[in-house]
Amino acid sequence: MSMFVKNAAASYLGEFNGGRNPFTEEYEVQEKSRLHGTVRAVIKSRDKPIPEYIPSEIQHMIKSVRKKAYRRELMFRVSGIKFGWLNVLQLLPVVGGLIGLYFQYSLILEIQEVIGKIPADLKAKFSFNIIVDFLLNLIPIIGDFLSALYKPNCRNVMALEAHLDNQYRPGKSEGFFSSLTHHSKKTEDYPPSSVDTKVDILSGANTINSSAFKPSEPPVYSPTDPASSDSTRIPTSGLSARAAGSPAHINTNTRKPTSSK
Repeated sequence: MSMFVKNAAASYLGEFNGGRNPFTEEYEVQEKSRLHGTVRAVIKSRDKPIPEYIPSEIQHMIKSVRKKAYRRELMFRVSGIKFGWLNVLQLLPVVGGLIGLYFQYSLILEIQEVIGKIPADLKAKFSFNIIVDFLLNLIPIIGDFLSALYKPNCRNVMALEAHLDNQYRPGKSEGFFSSLTHHSKKTEDYPPSSVDTKVDILSGANTINSSAFKPSEPPVYSPTDPASSDSTRIPTSGLSARAAGSPAHINTNTRKPTSSK
């Protein structure tokens, strides 16, 4: 009967983590038998390591919520079904469901105290798992069994770890604007171009700043012509030394001669 309900729950609710403990990992070691001296491979389990790039304060919080979720929903095993002391308390009618809500909400409060404001998508996953578990506990007898298979606390901790790994993993892209910032930092390594070009984001057209074509140094004017105004001064660049030094060769009179009657 229990296997039938378990298989039916796995087909509709999905088997939790493939039937494995989400907070441990398996590894293989070679052990030598003391009696026969033969070497055989032995599968053992250990706590799943937390990535080192996650801050130490958050690592301590992850260890704490892992331990609480394990004791509440994975501590015991009967007929291939894992459950915890919280599943036993949820067998109480009416009160059991409220007890489950209290402990599930307290786990979220502990997470919020460490990471601050919980993102909307992560909060939606937390709320969904809590609501599903509460609705399952409303079903007499079978609902408590389904709740033990669903394991909302373990699901919430797994969702938290996936979110934190995605947030703190080094080299993780953070979106379009971060890529623009990264690109602008790269362009700082190159010297500025002599022509200042601007790109119109809406039209995609390139515009050239005409101020980039202005000479870097002002032209040198002849100091031998103090009577000439700024509008009539002629730069000496390109003239010969004789023309630059002799004002007689340069006609600075811009007025037209008046005809005498």
